[in-house]
Amino acid sequence: MTALTLGRDQLAAWELLTGGWLLPLDGFASPAELAAGLPRVTLDLPADVGTSLVGQTVELREPEGVRLGTMNVAGAAPAPWAGEGTVHLHGAQAVDVPAVRYDHQDLRVTRDGAPDDVAIVIPSGRPLTSVELEGLVDRGRSRGSLALVSLVGDAPADDTAMHTLVRAHRLHADRLRAGGVDVHHIVLPAPPPVDGEVPAVTALATSVLAGEHGRVEWPAAPVGEIDTDVAALLARRNPRPDGAGLTIFFTGLSGSGKSTVAGAVMARLHAETDRTVTLLDGDLVRQHLSSELSFSREHRDLNITRIGFVAAEITKHRGVAVCAPIAPYDATRRAVRDMVERHGQFVLVHVATPLEVCEARDRKGLYARARAGEIGSFTGISDPYEVPGDAELVLDTTDISIAAAAEQVMAALRDRGLLPLGASPVAPASSGKRQDSTA
Repeated sequence: MTALTLGRDQLAAWELLTGGWLLPLDGFASPAELAAGLPRVTLDLPADVGTSLVGQTVELREPEGVRLGTMNVAGAAPAPWAGEGTVHLHGAQAVDVPAVRYDHQDLRVTRDGAPDDVAIVIPSGRPLTSVELEGLVDRGRSRGSLALVSLVGDAPADDTAMHTLVRAHRLHADRLRAGGVDVHHIVLPAPPPVDGEVPAVTALATSVLAGEHGRVEWPAAPVGEIDTDVAALLARRNPRPDGAGLTIFFTGLSGSGKSTVAGAVMARLHAETDRTVTLLDGDLVRQHLSSELSFSREHRDLNITRIGFVAAEITKHRGVAVCAPIAPYDATRRAVRDMVERHGQFVLVHVATPLEVCEARDRKGLYARARAGEIGSFTGISDPYEVPGDAELVLDTTDISIAAAAEQVMAALRDRGLLPLGASPVAPASSGKRQDSTA
């Protein structure tokens, strides 16, 4: 039996569908259900894969391999919302496991496990202010029980912002109960409003919770300050930029000086801050993490993706990752930025030393070998370097010292508020020969 692994958005949809939150939808939507105005909760696949499954029974699995259920695929209809060449499968579905989530299990209830007597449903994707909570105390006392709904979308289990929101709402629920309000706190994997627009799936799920007699009340623009205990939680979970995770990603040709500048920046960060700093140099990563890879485009992309994954993990844990690979391809660099910015700050430094300068340095003799045809796919000679259009800083080490180049990076970090106040400028050497590097 063919097995399909559901992505993050599909797993969130599965949790809502199997929890009874999207009735009358009880499975991924068919074309007829979409035409009837039901939310677009679909199982999208590339057309060549999806059409080949029509008439089959497929297993639906989560990323760890747990079987969630099955679908008897009755058809594969075009899914233009997911891009050209995409279809969405539809057919009868059977449920083995409603959802596989181990976080906030006391709050992730099904519709059958939720209260039936809710008078007011308050869905929110942000912490509430003291003024808003006081208003809820008054309304709860006069109108009946409340349901405070944390809208967490398809956030994965390691999403700090999601956990912070739920913990803030737990504190809100405690305060409401202390004020004499009968309050139920529920987590729904539905997306919060964007620019005042409530997604259709969220509108349906919250209306199902409200039932025939309840009412959904969406918080307006926040008024007033946040409670002290919630503010303290937010401060712990969301540090200031100078204490949050950070990746400084150097990119440039071999011999541009990026590894040497990166090493100098690492030394400065250790000397002038209390941050934990890790250097992911291109050559060292090749030696210890990617020794089996060649220099084909596919393997270069994989090497940079590995560096990005490690940098994102360091950033997630509020460390500083200083990366210095060649990273010649724009799409891969942007993918790394996306990985890191889920957890913290990303600063791209393009060391734009010209090719002729890099080739003149050529301490390792790599350019000479590439010119002689001994090395294939060599960046700048027989393989392209795609110049970044999104670099936060551009350096040219042709006529400046390494100390001066490192100070430019430190200054850029200070300008963005990414260094603590105690990190004072260090005067760079105004002259002196730069250290050569082929990094």
